[in-house]
Amino acid sequence: MGIALTAFLAATGSRANAQSALSGTVISDPGEHPLAQAEIIVAGTDRTVRSDSLGAFRLTGIPVGTHEVTVRLAGYKPWTGALQFRDGQTVEADFVLQSIATTLPGVDVNARGPSRNPRLIEFEERRRSGVGRFITSDVFEKNSSRSLSSVILAQVPGVKVIERTGDRILNSMHDGQSQCPVQVVLNGIAVFTGAPTEEPFNIDGIQAENVLGLEYYTVAATPTRYLGTGGISVRGNHPQGAPCGTVIIWTK
Repeated sequence: MGIALTAFLAATGSRANAQSALSGTVISDPGEHPLAQAEIIVAGTDRTVRSDSLGAFRLTGIPVGTHEVTVRLAGYKPWTGALQFRDGQTVEADFVLQSIATTLPGVDVNARGPSRNPRLIEFEERRRSGVGRFITSDVFEKNSSRSLSSVILAQVPGVKVIERTGDRILNSMHDGQSQCPVQVVLNGIAVFTGAPTEEPFNIDGIQAENVLGLEYYTVAATPTRYLGTGGISVRGNHPQGAPCGTVIIWTK
């Protein structure tokens, strides 16, 4: 029974309301299976939500400060702990609930493969659809000594890397623009939308050996959930969301 706090990532939007958010998944121990209908409760507030069929959840409107969070589901030991919520930020967390029922023998919890990692549930579902470009964990393992940008350039056509002040920025050709920075989503959270006012995202700030899977989408193919991130194209003809395409990176 435990929790993996994977990142504190700045969210877009106004800071005037002094609110935060909690996002992540609920999985089982043993087996690392996604748990649906697990209840996530933030004590002292009216904020509560249940995980979906993939074990995923997102809870917004959490007041800034340190709050006791409880995750519970019938048949599992509840998890309770204090988490700190900062203004305008999303806490990304994976909660692991230990089963209190008798575990059937013969479950191989050490087997490798994307389907056994709850972080890659979305990745595998979209890969089966056949839309987009996908780089699996075995490619990153074989190229662990290379930069992430070089792996992407070798595997994904239609993208290029531009160097700017020491950073390597992933770009695509769109609407005839010579420089069109790609939206970057890290573990389900947009960390760079491509808006002109944002600081560039150094793609090589992530080590290839730490990547479990990578998805790349053109503008037309970008999943709907990543189209409302607020990215604005240089020419202004895309009022919001991924005007130059999207790369989604899943890390260990």
